[in-house]
Amino acid sequence: MDTSPPAIMMELPNELVDCILDNLVFDIATLLSCALVERAWVQSSQRGIFRHIILELPSARHENFSTLVNSYLTGRLDALFIEKPHLASYVQSVQLRGFAGENQPEAFIPTCRQLGHPVAFAKTALTAVFRAPSLTQISLARFDISAFAELASLLSYSVHLKVLDASVVSEHWDVPNPLIVDIAAGTTSQPRSIHLHELMLSRHIHPLTIWFRKESCPFEVRNLQVLRLSGVEFSQMIDLVQYVGENLSELQIMSLQLGDLNNYFEHTPNLRILHLGNLWQTDSYIPVPIIQALFGRFSNQDSKFPIQHLAIVLRPQHIEPSETRH
Repeated sequence: MDTSPPAIMMELPNELVDCILDNLVFDIATLLSCALVERAWVQSSQRGIFRHIILELPSARHENFSTLVNSYLTGRLDALFIEKPHLASYVQSVQLRGFAGENQPEAFIPTCRQLGHPVAFAKTALTAVFRAPSLTQISLARFDISAFAELASLLSYSVHLKVLDASVVSEHWDVPNPLIVDIAAGTTSQPRSIHLHELMLSRHIHPLTIWFRKESCPFEVRNLQVLRLSGVEFSQMIDLVQYVGENLSELQIMSLQLGDLNNYFEHTPNLRILHLGNLWQTDSYIPVPIIQALFGRFSNQDSKFPIQHLAIVLRPQHIEPSETRH
């Protein structure tokens, strides 16, 4: 007969539980299991589960595309945040991927039109998430929205946003002036009240640049610390850097082919880090003049050039001799 004393279960303090679960933020499977341990673990587990939300649409060629989109976005996400609105308050970052109509084959377009734009399915859920006071980071990758005004309205909910990463396609790029929102419902921010610290843009940046300059825009970008641009026309790059460059400490430019970079530095007196990525080099174009101009600034003692870290990544693309033979 076992006469040993019964084992004593020691309950961990909530502060220690919170500390443990905070280190499991990237292990969703474990957090889901922890949420089932006991009631005291539920809130901390849910806070980790919903901290980073990634929504990625399946391929439009998937045979069950309609069912998956409808079930995933409308049936689950919308319903979840309607039933438990406090969960949206845990969200700190949102990534939307693959919300692009260009990936849909011709044969599937009629079906998608019957369903409505994929973004419409998540509108209720996204509105709840974008309003969350904890949300500080938004990433829109391959994001297709019917009108730029809808995107502007959606972003205006994020009053505590610090980081915005946007690669957006739209059929209607008309910039709202002023932004039409439901002020009574508290769905908008005051002009210049959202101070971005980090901005990453690619492709179509002109509408955003125009919007940022409007007095009615809720975003203040002239205090940016980090700016990353990719696949943007040189003239639009210069235009944006001239507007936001005063306080920039880091500038990253991807896939630059033409242009005099010295035009940037007049407007970036506090720049410390410059990264030139995917600098094209072909048989007909070499980036040597750009690089020489940069180092020329270094050698000029009278020139104010505060950069402390410079990274240049070349992307050579040569034509093999065999490819030119007739």
